[in-house]
Amino acid sequence: MYHHLEDGMWEFISERAVEESDYKVISMEEILNIDEELLSLSDMEPGFFAYRKEPNGTFEIKSIEE
Repeated sequence: MYHHLEDGMWEFISERAVEESDYKVISMEEILNIDEELLSLSDMEPGFFAYRKEPNGTFEIKSIEE
């Protein structure tokens, strides 16, 4: 999950390769219906991303610049 510094937008991606046609715009309500644990990242500052190694694992947060 990325919180972009340039425009403040959120991006949710996986490790698999994606094409531009794979992207969709959805509401926060929809993404929280998929994974309510993402709510714990709602205060993550722009310029950072969070990831976890397992679906129910603990999120690690790092700077996008790293």
